[in-house]
Amino acid sequence: MTLFKNNMKNFILIPARGGSEMVSRQNLRLVNNKPLLYYTLKTALQSKTADIFISTESDEIQEFALDMGVNVIKRPKSLATNSIGFELIAKHAINYLKKNGKEYEKCLILNPVMPLITTNTVKKFFSNLQKPLSCIMGFTESTDNKRKISSKHFLPELKKINENIIDVKKIMGFYCDDFLKRELKIPINGLKLNPNESMTIFNYHDLEIVSKILNQRKILVRVNGSKDIGLGHVYNMLTILNYFHNDEILVVMNYKKNLGENKFKMQHYKLKKFSNEKQLNQIIENFKPDIIINDILNTKKSYIVNLKKKYFVVNFEDLGMGSDYADLVFNPIYQSKVKDSKKFFGSEYACVRDEFRILKNKPVRKKVNQILVTFGGTDPYNITSKILEYVQKLGLQQCAIVVILGLGNSHIKNIYKIKFKMEKIGYNIKIINDSNLMAKHIRDSDFVISGNGRTVFEIASLNVPMITISANDREESHQFSKLTGGAIHLGSYSKLNFKLFEKSVKKILKYENRMKFSKNLKKHNILNGVNKITSEINHTYEKYSHKKLQ
Repeated sequence: MTLFKNNMKNFILIPARGGSEMVSRQNLRLVNNKPLLYYTLKTALQSKTADIFISTESDEIQEFALDMGVNVIKRPKSLATNSIGFELIAKHAINYLKKNGKEYEKCLILNPVMPLITTNTVKKFFSNLQKPLSCIMGFTESTDNKRKISSKHFLPELKKINENIIDVKKIMGFYCDDFLKRELKIPINGLKLNPNESMTIFNYHDLEIVSKILNQRKILVRVNGSKDIGLGHVYNMLTILNYFHNDEILVVMNYKKNLGENKFKMQHYKLKKFSNEKQLNQIIENFKPDIIINDILNTKKSYIVNLKKKYFVVNFEDLGMGSDYADLVFNPIYQSKVKDSKKFFGSEYACVRDEFRILKNKPVRKKVNQILVTFGGTDPYNITSKILEYVQKLGLQQCAIVVILGLGNSHIKNIYKIKFKMEKIGYNIKIINDSNLMAKHIRDSDFVISGNGRTVFEIASLNVPMITISANDREESHQFSKLTGGAIHLGSYSKLNFKLFEKSVKKILKYENRMKFSKNLKKHNILNGVNKITSEINHTYEKYSHKKLQ
């Protein structure tokens, strides 16, 4: 071809022949519905650092390249065999361009069998290639100390690259004049590639690995946990992130709201903390996420609008002004009759931890043997103590009382004092701190006395009847326990009294009532919520990505 687009001083050369030795039609082999060659072309185009040329003998590859807006150098079939190295391909391309009035200072050769090279690396090759250097090669450290590097595909001057711990990759940048004069100077300098970038396709298995890596997204999760708001948001994110295991995850927490950070660290998530908005913005900018998930309660319009300039945004438990500007909002604990294509309300979008999927439900017992008391990770109003005092008055010594305290509970001493008093009058009471067997303790109980937060979904998933009490106005706005038919809701803690509590306990102690509550809970498909959420995120993000590329 004699008509070329663009006019930069450097060029990128992409050798792409129609045949291949190990994988048939390798360069046009579809990887995630795109030809393998597409990913190298896309990187080169996005770098915006040089004119781009494909060297090929294939008419099919030529048409694909032209469709992507890339220049094509048609090379003879004699230069399109397995035995032909980059030296002859590059020499043909540079001379061909010279004959057509195009002379360049530097050239970078990108190989389509290394589709994970980043635009940043492309830019580094050009910026680092400065006189007196004449050539830079990509390399990785080899784990095989006995490995010797084959130099048959490189220029004769490069044969000295033979270090035991260096694995040279098929990506190189050089000065065009030095190359033609065969004056590439030794030693050759190397630019280290990251592990993903060095991934080279030799067979069909490699194609599958690359496919998974290319599908990987970067997800930044901002989540709050504190004594005031508890650990529900932390557990919610831990559950959801299990379904994004192929993606790169970064968890971000405010220094003042970082209760539960060790929960993320125990599951090997990367975590960063910030003190102010400037630090948060810097973390986001450095990570460059594809998706930002907020589980921080109500958001402001300005915060979400700013994020939306660059990122796909998903919010949880958000009734703030910012929710109108997010791409998706999931509010399982709220109800709404207003239809909105990007807002999802109700228990069908609840997320319960994986442990609740593992254990099977138990049938309702005629006699109550065990009562579970739990008020979340922090219980800031010490509702647990009040409930134990009420239970003490009811004369329920025939029932085992299990109390689960969360990570941030600061009332432990007072709770233990009540425990000792109850034991003196014959109660069998057990206190468990920060249990990892929450599902087991709920399943083994005949009914649960709990707060009105996200724990109600986990209790409901095991069809266990419950008495719920809201710790504050926010919890009181949660509708599930009021509408499910499987709970007795006592309203806000501030209005709780012994007579109301006593009446509710007497009602739930009756076998026929617990049977009715359990049957009502079975009608709610709680366990499928996390699947619906992740499916919606994946589907909507895919549409967002396609639209962004147009």
